[in-house]
Parts: sequence; structure tokens; C-alpha cells
Amino acid sequence: MKPKTVIQVALLAFVALSIIFFVNQQSRRSAVEASTSSGSQPSLNSNTQSAKVIVYYFHGNFRCVSCRKLEAVSRQAVTSGFSGDLKHGDLQWQTVNVEQAGNEHFASDYHLFSRSLVIVRFKDGKQVEYKTLEKAWELLNDDEALTKYVQSEVRDYLQKS
Repeated sequence: MKPKTVIQVALLAFVALSIIFFVNQQSRRSAVEASTSSGSQPSLNSNTQSAKVIVYYFHGNFRCVSCRKLEAVSRQAVTSGFSGDLKHGDLQWQTVNVEQAGNEHFASDYHLFSRSLVIVRFKDGKQVEYKTLEKAWELLNDDEALTKYVQSEVRDYLQKS
């Protein structure tokens, strides 16, 4: 086969796979929107009944250096800034592998498309709101700014409780 033909076949295969991926993502998104519009909301499990706010760090099986750093700095921001709330059970930190059996629902519950830091507020054992801290990735190379950002967002959620 000529090199030009090989490149054309490879490009066509890439385009076909991209289309399949896009269609799959759209169908997942539609399914998620349908489930959330029907009133299905995550609720506290038996381990988190007393928590009013949970800060989740969601990751997958593969954990790069940046992912580990985001988790470490964010965890430190929460534990150093809210030790009293953690001790009293008003706040919890949870690290969750969304690729582990039984945790897959978090990806659809919180519309996750990558490793994410999410704050969730509960009232009477039911989720009332959540926020993905998307700016955290932008601040990854500035530990102080990332810490302030995480603490500010957590503080806002705790004040609402």
C-alpha cells in the first residue's frame, strides 16, 4: 500500500471513531438529563447521614501526577481550613474512584467528564445542590491560589447549610 493510501485510511478511521464517540457521549448526556429531570437525585448513604456538605475528589484508575497534586492540595485545603467542621461531621472529604464497581453512578450524577473536585450540599439527607470546581485545574500550579479557591467555595456551601 502506498503511504498516501495508508494516511487516508487512518484519517477516515479516526473520523469514524470520533463520530461514534460523539454519538455515544450525546446519548449518555441525554440519558443523564432524563434521569435528573425525573427527580432522581443522589442522597446521603449510611456513612454520610450527618454530613451537610461533602467535598468529593473523583478520579479513575489511572492517576497522573497532576491528578494526585490536585487531590493532595485540595484535601489539605479542606482539612486545614475546616478541621472543626470535619470533626463535628458537618463536612466530609471523600476520594472516589468512579471506575470502581458501584461508583459509576457518580459520573452521571455529577456530569463528570474528567477528574473533578465537586462540592455537594445536603439537607435532610437529600442533595439540594452541587458545584464542580472547574477553576481548580487552572490554579493547579499555584498551591496558595488553589487552596484559597477551594476554601472559599467550601465556606460558601457550609454557610448555606
